[in-house]
Amino acid sequence: MSVSTATLMEDVWETIESLLDDITTGTISWTGSFPTKKITSKSDYPMGIIDNAEILSIADLNLDFTTAQVDISIPVTIYDTNPKQVNEIMSDVLKKISDSKSTLEGVGIFFGNPLTSNMDSGIVIMDKIKVHWMMVNMDFVYIYNR
Repeated sequence: MSVSTATLMEDVWETIESLLDDITTGTISWTGSFPTKKITSKSDYPMGIIDNAEILSIADLNLDFTTAQVDISIPVTIYDTNPKQVNEIMSDVLKKISDSKSTLEGVGIFFGNPLTSNMDSGIVIMDKIKVHWMMVNMDFVYIYNR
């Protein structure tokens, strides 16, 4: 696991995804976007979406500095037909990230308290299946040295 300024966005996403891959609650599968295939069965859940990392202030992305930091947010959404399991998986996500603090710091990714800036949840009907969802924005700071 490494993060470089040249491939910052991909590396941050892959770092978070590799940590979340260890979560097996409900045999969740992780992806970078909502699947394009039609989901027609409850057995397709739970699923987790790790959206693209977002730079919160593009002015921070000045790669000409010797040392600088970039504030990054990564939205993670859990979908499942069981509302209790949605909460359990989200708790696992937050615990996994929190427990991985030293690993993340080792590649230049830091987070403060609170780790999250926004959390939302709801219910949606997808192909006649009632699906519960929860989304959280996790906030990180990438500090780089050139």
